[in-house]
Amino acid sequence: MHTFRIVELCMKILQCQNGCQVYPKCRVVCCLLFGMLTGLIIVFSTELFWKPFNYQLPCSHYNNRKYYSSDKLTEFILKNIVDNKDNTNNINSGTNCNYDCNISVVNTQVNNNMLTSRDSLDINTQLNIHIRTNYSRKLYKEIRILCYILTYPENYYKKAIHVHNTWARRCTKHIFASAKPDPVLPVAELKLAYPEERRYLWNKISTALRYIYQFRDDYDYFLKADDDTYVIMENLLDALQHYSPDMPFMLGHRFPVFVQNGYFSGGAGYVLSREALKNIVEKSIDKHPNCSVYDEVDEDVKMSICGQAVGVRLFDVHDILNRDRFQYDSPDAFLNFKSYLKLNWHPVELDSNVSYAAPHQSLLSDVGITFHYVTPEMMYMLEYFSYYLRPIGLVNDFVQLPDSLCNEQ
Repeated sequence: MHTFRIVELCMKILQCQNGCQVYPKCRVVCCLLFGMLTGLIIVFSTELFWKPFNYQLPCSHYNNRKYYSSDKLTEFILKNIVDNKDNTNNINSGTNCNYDCNISVVNTQVNNNMLTSRDSLDINTQLNIHIRTNYSRKLYKEIRILCYILTYPENYYKKAIHVHNTWARRCTKHIFASAKPDPVLPVAELKLAYPEERRYLWNKISTALRYIYQFRDDYDYFLKADDDTYVIMENLLDALQHYSPDMPFMLGHRFPVFVQNGYFSGGAGYVLSREALKNIVEKSIDKHPNCSVYDEVDEDVKMSICGQAVGVRLFDVHDILNRDRFQYDSPDAFLNFKSYLKLNWHPVELDSNVSYAAPHQSLLSDVGITFHYVTPEMMYMLEYFSYYLRPIGLVNDFVQLPDSLCNEQ
């Protein structure tokens, strides 16, 4: 209909009353306009409908990808993680770890067809894989860590519940920093002076610090995380073993901007030693002139300022290849798979100030500790690949933590 309207308009403009003389000219002009319009429609349709296939995925796989990643993963979650009532953490208890001690493991029987350790070394001597369960037991026994996770009531069953079902249970104890109580989640029920909004975030964090201050003698370290942060607790404990809780310091991912010595990313999570918590609460918040009382959105910047004002040191954590172990973004952002495929189709000039992973290189550490912007679905994926998947021949058994390690001393 629109095409005929254009032809009709063209005829009127050229005043085609005499069809025998003028019509050939009108026909040429209208054909040109029609061709241009058709070309624009084709270009727009190609950009709109074919761009999703730039990742070189078959049509059938692309259409079924959402179904596979949601239904199949949800089935696994319901069977192995969420619905295991024996593994559910008792929020009235002072400890976690029941999730680890009573974890359900499928196919843990050692098969005679599995490769022995000698076979593994013969196949690839560079793997150098060791299973050191005694080392993990030692870390869980010696290091006590309280995790306080920042969330909001509207996120209780959108994000926080998934943190509660996964990595948070490996803390010695975990609480959710918010104001409204919940029958399932262990919420701290903070007494906030201002509404629970992002613009009053520093008020919320400072209130949370005063709340956990009452547990200062019960734990060695205090981990702050968001409700979209994922933490590999064993790797965190491994990093903390090299420090003393009696030394005032923070551990996290440093952004070298805004303040002297930089600040630690709040989304990547940061750890306060026991002495750092004492100094910040007793000497800094609402007391030190450099730790101003005004509120602000960037609580992580404010935390670093208030901490350094009373002698708290900021320590970065890297692996032997100098890769960050606390990550401020999600795993796929650093693997850069989608970005790399997109560059093959649409070459762009990358900003030299931004870190991008080359096709042959990964910015992800083998001993990573945290990730940020993790969706609930990705959280369960990380949980599965880290604690459930057992490559045959590389890991041929799963040793559970004894109950004695799951109780506070």
